[in-house]
Amino acid sequence: MVKISRADKRFTCLETKALSQANILERKDLQEYILNSFKPFCQELGEGLMIIAKEVRPSETVADRIDLLAVDDDGNVVIIELKRGNDKLQLLQAIAYAGMIAKWSPEELLAQAGKDRADEIRERIDDLAMINRSQRILLVAEAYDYEVLIGAEWLYKGGVEIDCVRVALAVDGAAEYLTFTQVFPTPELAEQARKRGSRGKAEASAYASWEDAFSASTNKAAVEFFKSQLSIGSVGRLRDHSIVLPVGNDHKFRVRLCEKHAKVKLLGRFADDLAFWQARLSPPATVYAGLVAGKESVLRLHLQTPEDFAAFKKAIGSELQNVKWDDADSAQAASAV
Repeated sequence: MVKISRADKRFTCLETKALSQANILERKDLQEYILNSFKPFCQELGEGLMIIAKEVRPSETVADRIDLLAVDDDGNVVIIELKRGNDKLQLLQAIAYAGMIAKWSPEELLAQAGKDRADEIRERIDDLAMINRSQRILLVAEAYDYEVLIGAEWLYKGGVEIDCVRVALAVDGAAEYLTFTQVFPTPELAEQARKRGSRGKAEASAYASWEDAFSASTNKAAVEFFKSQLSIGSVGRLRDHSIVLPVGNDHKFRVRLCEKHAKVKLLGRFADDLAFWQARLSPPATVYAGLVAGKESVLRLHLQTPEDFAAFKKAIGSELQNVKWDDADSAQAASAV
């Protein structure tokens, strides 16, 4: 890291220190910094993760604990292992933890999160059955031995998603800065791999047929809505028990059948849209907006009562056909669903 001097058009290198030299401890300090600043940490890495808990014991048969446990928007559980300095056993330790965590049910993981964090995860992951269908490993260390990187590369080629991130400390007087740099794989390669992996995992379905999906729902109004839409040719995806409903030329709703209700997601906004839906759908908390790239642009609805489904059907069938959408979100809306 360098410091810029605009006055004389120069930059100078900041002093660097090992974490041990700055008396920054692995769990007491680094772990707490990340836990208490998890969103900035994820932004630094270009990740969209939600924290579950720290110091998670992966099995009753071992005394060790996972430094940090998280989940991404696709439901993949992320084992985060921190090391001050470097440690040849870091990768082996994380692999063992991932194997143990793979045996957990979604309910067991959410129980570790606590109510507030569990509620956030439920809001962002439409189908809770997707949680922990796959595991990722995120290593954070000051340095990596050759054995660790070559082992990570070999596992990565075999389909195990592993990220190695280097943490470094820079000092400018009393100010201290931590940088997190992904050293394996490159961010571009990781993004391509995740897209391929998402396509591959998307083919798997928890249900053999739509009738199986309908029998898993206790909401008769939701089931009837899905049956009626599928009967008139709406595009359905059994793998995540959802249907896609067009509104205008570029905007689409994805409606997902859940156990007790249906969840609706739309990218693309129009003026006073929150008030529009709140006036038509029953409380509590049926309408809320989420974030994409830090911008409040994902609109989500929960449909539960027969009146909710009737109002939703009327809205997409007539009331929203001529609405003026935010053009800035149009491209996202067309591709996201």
